[in-house]
Amino acid sequence: NIKSFERAWNNYEQRTNNPFKKNIDLKLFDYQAVGKYSEQLERLFSIFPKSQIKLVLFDDFEKDTKKEYIKVTEFLSLEPNHQIRFDKKNVNQVERAALVASVNIFPKKTRLIIKRISLKIFGNSLDSLLIKKEPRIPLSADFQNELKDYYRPEILKLEALLNLNLSNWK
Repeated sequence: NIKSFERAWNNYEQRTNNPFKKNIDLKLFDYQAVGKYSEQLERLFSIFPKSQIKLVLFDDFEKDTKKEYIKVTEFLSLEPNHQIRFDKKNVNQVERAALVASVNIFPKKTRLIIKRISLKIFGNSLDSLLIKKEPRIPLSADFQNELKDYYRPEILKLEALLNLNLSNWK
């Protein structure tokens, strides 16, 4: 269980050769490929006309979630639900015990069964006992520069493909 994104990035080979991860799609660990959006978008644009595609940049979504939500509902010709709240989800969580972390080596079906059993026994209070929220480890300046250098050609492709200024990504 690697807590630092930098270590995960640098240990790609080691992480994908783990015999306990037989039932996990190893593409999820290929951060270099996952971040190459232009290839994915080119495939999408070859299938659907751009007028049928709504792209939302995470930066915009994070900055003003409600505004982006309304843009998406308008794109889909739907009435927005103005009662909806946009609480932060998927906050960085850390297991308090190694046993909890080890559950992730099991296949998805097994993990779901374990979760159902623990919910019946402990209820929702189990999460608060076993998991704590803590800030993510910040990226070092050197690693940020490494990422920018690695993705610079990709960002230039995206700018041309989407006709957007992504200078804040460089």
